[in-house]
Amino acid sequence: MLLGPALTGLDPCCAGHCRDHAAAFLLNTVFAFAFAGRGPPLIRPALTEARSHLAVVLGSDGIVGVLLSLAAVVVSRWGAAWFTISLSIFVAVMTVCHVTVPARLIGTKTSYSRRDELTATVVGGAIGAVVCTPFVLGWAALLRLV
Repeated sequence: MLLGPALTGLDPCCAGHCRDHAAAFLLNTVFAFAFAGRGPPLIRPALTEARSHLAVVLGSDGIVGVLLSLAAVVVSRWGAAWFTISLSIFVAVMTVCHVTVPARLIGTKTSYSRRDELTATVVGGAIGAVVCTPFVLGWAALLRLV
């Protein structure tokens, strides 16, 4: 049931989520520009630089804010399992966006050898598996209870 009562609560909720995410994305971008330069971090020039990329920041923010609103308002009416799955996916997307959007804006480019990239991937995957195992086990246990 995507239409009707679900959309009544979606408008103010979506506006609030989009506003909060716009502020978070903008401040995250300012932080990236402040620390990307040489010398000590300077906030005022970083804010000016971030404002020049406002369309990209707000565009990516709009997408993430609408996804959060859909996960919080619409999917929550489908049951706890769907809500948990959709919010887990959203948190992953939001985490990636908060890192990659500012990194792309400041022009971060890596030039590592294939061996270094493969080593970093294996080590990161191993650490991620160790860290995420309790979460995955808890999530599976919750799904069995539902």
